Amino acid sequence: MKSGNPCRVPVVILLLGTLAAVSACETETQRIEHQDRALLADGFQPKPADTPERQAMLSRLPVSHFVQRLDGGRSLYIYSDPTVCKCIYVGTQHNYDNYKADRQSVVIFPYEGAAADWTVWGSWPAEN
Repeated sequence: MKSGNPCRVPVVILLLGTLAAVSACETETQRIEHQDRALLADGFQPKPADTPERQAMLSRLPVSHFVQRLDGGRSLYIYSDPTVCKCIYVGTQHNYDNYKADRQSVVIFPYEGAAADWTVWGSWPAEN
């Protein structure tokens, strides 16, 4: 009885492992696009940084992180994406709860003060 080449099995395992590792790698842009789609799926609304004031505000927000904004007794959650959509995503407590239900941990960064001129973004979403 002939046996196969004993070196073939490790080579196949090595190739499969390499293929899995390469397919698991996302570029930074792909990771951000995936994140943006998740935010949209959970009801967050994009607001483009399409004015100089909005661009300035976007540049002061923590990149790719949530900040919480209190607006008349309700919480709004803002996620900045200055890379792909060049916008912020705004969501209500309901949107945020849906988003974080599918994730292990979500960090909220504090952001307030004189530089936090939220009026440049216009109206905010109504509570769900």
